[in-house]
Amino acid sequence: MSIEFSTNVTEDRILLNNKGAKQARALAINTELCVGCGQCAKICPMNSITVGPLGSVEHKAINAPKIEVDVQTCVLCGMCASVCQFHAIDFSLDGTNIFDLPGYPSLDGRIEIDAEKVTEYSDPTAFTSCVEACPRDLLKVSTKDSKLQLLVDESKCFWCTKCSVSSPEGIISVEKAFMGELSVNQERCDGKCGVCIDVCPVDAFRFPDKQQPWDTREKLSYDETGCVYCGACSRGCAAGAITVKVKEIRMKNQDETVSWGKAWKMGLTKLID
Repeated sequence: MSIEFSTNVTEDRILLNNKGAKQARALAINTELCVGCGQCAKICPMNSITVGPLGSVEHKAINAPKIEVDVQTCVLCGMCASVCQFHAIDFSLDGTNIFDLPGYPSLDGRIEIDAEKVTEYSDPTAFTSCVEACPRDLLKVSTKDSKLQLLVDESKCFWCTKCSVSSPEGIISVEKAFMGELSVNQERCDGKCGVCIDVCPVDAFRFPDKQQPWDTREKLSYDETGCVYCGACSRGCAAGAITVKVKEIRMKNQDETVSWGKAWKMGLTKLID
């Protein structure tokens, strides 16, 4: 049986398929969910993924995708999917998502809602702040048997913690998958371009309001509370004013005994600063 390789690029998706004698592999990139952080490009063992000029793309100065995949070199290993915390990349083997298969590592971010504590509330507006805080609108309040429920679509949650810090105490707990550090060089920042504000998936940045021309407040302020250390802001900053360092990545289902286990572990080291 010969190997069949096909690609399909639509307005919001990039699809790669490889059907061989032993296995069918499929990679799907949702360009709407992609933030252009470039973690997939870092871990790719074949350097098949290229991150576009994020600032120009975000400001629509050019018509280009945030990331591109070289179909000539991509071996459809799935390592990119394993570290995409924005769920923009899906990879499957014989029609089964790798996260449903044993031995394939995935990010260990977590969100939990204390359902019993939620039922102690009778006013749904108690959860308005946390519902509105979610950058992807994944939380909703509903009623079942005259009791309140707080529901979350975990399939698209990237564990930013914005909901947990905005919810009543003890209702929502979140563990980030990426831990790190964020810093801004105020001297390099021009305080005007705003690419970081536009690309940040958690709205961590803002320009402070200056009351007077001689106001010496910082050019760019940020709240690191919800930061997931993806690095999109750093990639988009033409002035090099933003530094993002990843210190820890929480993974699950890592198995070095399988044939690809060591390669996965080596790939993850590329993401740690």
